[in-house]
Amino acid sequence: MKKYMLVVVVLIVVMLTAFSGYGDPIDNENYEVTINKLENKLDNANTQIQQLENQISNLKKQLEQGNSNGQKELKVIDVNGKTVRYILNDASIPAQCVSIIGSNNDNLVEDYEELQIKGIGSGEFFKAQVTGSIYDFQLIKIEFNGETGEFIEKEVIHELEEVRNKVIYIETYLPCGIPSEKIKWKDCNGNTHEILLANDGYGFNGAIVWSK
Repeated sequence: MKKYMLVVVVLIVVMLTAFSGYGDPIDNENYEVTINKLENKLDNANTQIQQLENQISNLKKQLEQGNSNGQKELKVIDVNGKTVRYILNDASIPAQCVSIIGSNNDNLVEDYEELQIKGIGSGEFFKAQVTGSIYDFQLIKIEFNGETGEFIEKEVIHELEEVRNKVIYIETYLPCGIPSEKIKWKDCNGNTHEILLANDGYGFNGAIVWSK
């Protein structure tokens, strides 16, 4: 009998020890503090998202207003947790555009030197905005080979040894089908890059080609 009583007492002690931590006010307090911190972080994140969405909405309104009075270009130069910094400029020529980031990049260039070259067509413009330096820039006439499925270079229309912080406007015709021109250049490592000039996804508005 004494042995059974001893076993019961031991079990009771073990149970009391095991459950002694439950309902401890210090643990509950720490838990609530952690939850409050997480909720505050979530609220701050939602606030920042809403602020950025409001800024983007305002930028869209400005662009719409600009389009009614003339061509506008929006250049975002910095985004952080609370603000979007940008430059909204008048566009001298409405054009399909691509931004090319080259070597020796200064990141922010507010004024680009503008160059205009003539392609094989007319009436439309393709704009290559070059930040930093690229080399051996060429505007090339091309022809599609239906048998091989490849484009053949037929003639170099214009070439520049180095392009740095410049906007190159190419006046030409941008077809919705097979392109007849392309631009080609090299980066500082000698790698070759090219873009076909057309309105069907080859060099679409807002495209960025990294060339480093």
